Amino acid sequence: VRSTAVVAPLPPLDPCLHCCHRMDAVGVAAPGADPFGHEGQAQGYAAYRPTYPSALLDRIWSTPDVRRGLAVDACCGTGKLTTVLAEHFEQVLGLDQSAEQLRHADRGAGNVEYRQADAALLEGVGDGSADVVAIAQALHWLDIPAFCTAARRALRPGGYLVVLGYGVCSLPEGSSQEAAFKRHYHETLGSYLPRGHKDNMWDCDRQLLDSGLANGGVAAARSEFEEPAWVWHKETRRMTADDFIGYLKTWSAYRRWLQAHPDEADPLEALKSQLVAPSGAEDALEVTFPFFLILARATAALKPATPLRAEARQGLGAPSAAPHGKRA
Repeated sequence: VRSTAVVAPLPPLDPCLHCCHRMDAVGVAAPGADPFGHEGQAQGYAAYRPTYPSALLDRIWSTPDVRRGLAVDACCGTGKLTTVLAEHFEQVLGLDQSAEQLRHADRGAGNVEYRQADAALLEGVGDGSADVVAIAQALHWLDIPAFCTAARRALRPGGYLVVLGYGVCSLPEGSSQEAAFKRHYHETLGSYLPRGHKDNMWDCDRQLLDSGLANGGVAAARSEFEEPAWVWHKETRRMTADDFIGYLKTWSAYRRWLQAHPDEADPLEALKSQLVAPSGAEDALEVTFPFFLILARATAALKPATPLRAEARQGLGAPSAAPHGKRA
């Protein structure tokens, strides 16, 4: 494993709202719906989604004034981050709306409680009760300022909002494998086409995620959080072609592509043939993930709460009229 880290202050943030259907870890969906409960979906996340580098997570634990009482993992999915938090906090609460994701959550730690709840608004978390509110690879699906307001409500003064995620991965620069992967990402999935374009298979803003949420309004409510710190950490991991394809199959855009092109060949089968050596040998791929961490300290005083807009409560994670697949 090779890794590099870059530490920088968070650039000025655009207070615009990025409210869209969230597919990576469930926030809010229509009553009774489980948009992340497709067959095999939770197992795919547990098996193929990357874990976060220890060197990046150490930035959280090494922050001097982080208390180690209650940590809340919002949109926890199968608990990839939840179980790590359990090693550093007395009590951890994992929230997700997907019953299927929670059914496959890691329950090995005795100080973890999972709840099926509105994670986007931190339903059931008491005001000022949490030392840390964490959210991993999910904030880009939510109304960001609304979530930040909910996080500040749940945090004690001086508590921390922890945002983790990763942008699009890469293969060795200049390689035929990287060229094939880029074609899949940009041409097949239309990742950087305008939101709503018929050939853009994503239900979220991929450029926002790939930027590390640099323009996503994390600090829109300046009176609620101090200036956030922003850390990038690249790590290269060795994966078999099968595991890499398994990871790409967890992308919401892939599922949506299959639904939009039912009579066409699976694009990941074609991509896999371009990733393996001509001999067919199972040489490991070197896959680099650009992880990011945002740390925002809650201000000493909580400003009076303001009612959330109706669409903030009803629109997060709600299935759209058009068919689509799963998360990023």
